[in-house]
Formats: sequence, C-alpha cells, structure tokens
Amino acid sequence: MGSQSLLTLGGLTLVAFLTLAANRAILSTYSNMLETQAMIAAIAEAENLLEEVQARTFDQVVAKKAGEVAATKGKSPKGLPPGIAMKPSNFTPPGLLGRDTSEVYPFFNDIDDFHGLHKRSWNPLFKDSLDIRVQVAYVNPKKTGQAVSIQTGAKKVEVAVFTEGMQDTLKVSRVFYQ
Repeated sequence: MGSQSLLTLGGLTLVAFLTLAANRAILSTYSNMLETQAMIAAIAEAENLLEEVQARTFDQVVAKKAGEVAATKGKSPKGLPPGIAMKPSNFTPPGLLGRDTSEVYPFFNDIDDFHGLHKRSWNPLFKDSLDIRVQVAYVNPKKTGQAVSIQTGAKKVEVAVFTEGMQDTLKVSRVFYQ
C-alpha cells in the first residue's frame, strides 16, 4: 500500500468515527426529547388528578356535616358555612383513610377517598398508558413534609405517575387544609 491509500483509509476511518459520534448525539437528543414529553404528559395527568382532589371536601365528617347544614337550609353542600369548625380528632382515623366500600372513582366525596387509588390513563403520544397511584396521609400542618399518625387539619396527597417513556416515576404532591 502506498501513502495515498493509507491517507484514504485514515480519512474514511475518521469519517466513520465522526458519523458514529453524530448518530449517538442525535439518538441521545431524541431520547431526551421523548423522556421530556413523557414527563410533561405525566405532570399534566398528576395536576389534573390533584384538581379533582381539590374539588372534594376535606373529610367524610365535613361532607356529612355540610350535607346536614345544607338540608336544613335547602342549599347544595359545598363545605361548611363560616363559624362551623370541625375538630381534627373527629376526622377519619389514619388507618381508615381510603374510599368507603360504596364509593367508586370518580364519585368520591372527600380527599382521603383517593388514598390507594390506582388507575391507568391512556397516553396518545406514546400509545401507552400512564400508571397512576395516589397516597393520602395526615401531615403536621407546620411541617407539611412530615407525615403523622394522628388526625390533623392537613392532608398530603401524593400522585405518582409512570409510563414506559420515563426512566423514573414522577411524584407530585399537594397539601390540603381544613
């Protein structure tokens, strides 16, 4: 082989390595873009579910009391009128958080009915479903990240969403107060 052939072979090898590096970069960028789109879809689904939770009363006791007050005044029970407060000790005990046997999603009436909810939601972008799980716990109203084992005036709702397009589970949480 002459020097001309070695230079040509070296040039082709260099072009092959550059092409391979460019393809890796494109593939990595595309993969990151797909994961970002999956995360956006997961965040949207989690936020939608948290909006559903927010539309419910704080606790079953509050829902019942609001219904009693509304029945006497002929109004729709949306919550307690000003001046009627509930003691946290009257709320659903932590070990009983979750839906009653007669309640079915999406017809829950209070926040803790969502505890233990597991549902799937179709994701048209990936032609796959989002796996959604919800946990509800009482938290210290002054330290909202700290779960407690007694009834308080604050409940933390955590929505975990996973789909095949993501490497990890997305968790979004919100604290609701009485």
